[in-house]
Amino acid sequence: MPNQLEYVVRPSQSPRVRPALATQLSETPKVPDNEPTTWGNATASVFQLQASSQSEVPPPKFEESQRKYDVVRVFNPDDREQFVDTEQMTEYQGRNSIGKDRTTLRFATNTNTENTQVIQKGIIRKSSGG
Repeated sequence: MPNQLEYVVRPSQSPRVRPALATQLSETPKVPDNEPTTWGNATASVFQLQASSQSEVPPPKFEESQRKYDVVRVFNPDDREQFVDTEQMTEYQGRNSIGKDRTTLRFATNTNTENTQVIQKGIIRKSSGG
């Protein structure tokens, strides 16, 4: 007669907790030990590293010819009597100094918020060389 106590004491094993089939671990093949290779000695440099950079064509510079900006008043959130008037660029125009190509960049428009107020919009400033 089998020991009835064994069925009471041994915990049950649900197939959802453990895999139905035992998984096998693959053995990692042994890599032969190689003797380390020594180059040079403690006082000699093994590698002579040299770096140089040469640029025949400079990166293009975009000389500003005109900008469009808004004057925006920024208030102190704790005291509206304190404020700063700033120029916030909305459009940039320039020319590539090599190919004389025009470049125009447009930025987000300014709107009134809780702590800002647009005083003037669309002011244009042209450079003397453009």
